[in-house]
Amino acid sequence: MTNQIFKSAILDFSVSAQNAKANVPQICFNTQDTGGTAKLIVKTKKDDAKLPLSSAAQITLAMRMSVGKEYESTYVVNPVITRRADGIFEYSLTDEQISHDGQANAELYVKYPNQTMQINRFSFVIEKAMIDDNFLPIATYYVEKWDDYEKIFNEKVEILQNEIDDLQGQATELKNTFDSLNPDQFPQKADFENHINNTSIHVTMTDKTNWNAKENTAGSQAKADSALNSAKAYTDSKMDSYGAWINVPLASGYSTGDSSTPQYRLVAKQTSTGLKTFAEFRGAVAGTFISTANSTLATMPSGTRPIVTYYGAAASNNGNGGRIAIPVDGKMLQVSSTDNANPSYISLSGISYEVGN
Repeated sequence: MTNQIFKSAILDFSVSAQNAKANVPQICFNTQDTGGTAKLIVKTKKDDAKLPLSSAAQITLAMRMSVGKEYESTYVVNPVITRRADGIFEYSLTDEQISHDGQANAELYVKYPNQTMQINRFSFVIEKAMIDDNFLPIATYYVEKWDDYEKIFNEKVEILQNEIDDLQGQATELKNTFDSLNPDQFPQKADFENHINNTSIHVTMTDKTNWNAKENTAGSQAKADSALNSAKAYTDSKMDSYGAWINVPLASGYSTGDSSTPQYRLVAKQTSTGLKTFAEFRGAVAGTFISTANSTLATMPSGTRPIVTYYGAAASNNGNGGRIAIPVDGKMLQVSSTDNANPSYISLSGISYEVGN
């Protein structure tokens, strides 16, 4: 087990109607506080006594980071309750979150099966390290639990739909304009020939070159197609949603490899053929792998299994590659390893497939 050093901010909050916005000490992290170094530790009280958190309680932390910047982002996550009896929970900022320099506004909630209560609102600062001066994070909207925040997603979808409707309206208006053109308003052939044969009217080669450089039908169509594709890509990316990472249900005899917990998550993506769900994996599995026979590492639960059998290469600790197979029944099989070299663990990172059942 590796030693870890944390830069912890300890917050004491009293839950009451008079103290919804707490006066907290100045908290300052740095964009180089990576690997979970930056940690928020919260101790809650009620009526000057520790607020116990039952097994039914769930903590939610909403953070708006890089406030006022072009890459301002929102994260809604669930801190880990470390000591329920004492009302203590904590959350370590991810590398993506810590990259959002500037002011961060945060709000805590405790949720029970039939009620939700705000705990406190507070803020902190993330300073940009000199080494990160030329780095700009990406604007992100991340929600860890879909069930509680469907309304937020629907609001975003409604905004995007309004933008699409506006673009459709502009396209319809242009079509009506072209359809309303009357051929009679243009010069007839005889008039046109009289014009071009008029020797008193001439243009220079420079004028002709300038005219040829103007927009044409092909160029206009290319720009229109590019704008439409960009709009589709933008709306599709906004409708993608990412589930929480879940531990892979390993079979007996297998465990975490290289201190990297084997996990998967479900990702809903808007594709050209509609909304599809994919499974992504990370981490490593340790155990005994036989190069000449299949080894069942785990069985994926229903709702996360591939639509067709997945085959893929997998890296290992001894540098010898292998193959992973996941049939439609969800069994994760280590099919083979090269040179008959049996590794002590293999990596799951890079495995991704469309979910079918």
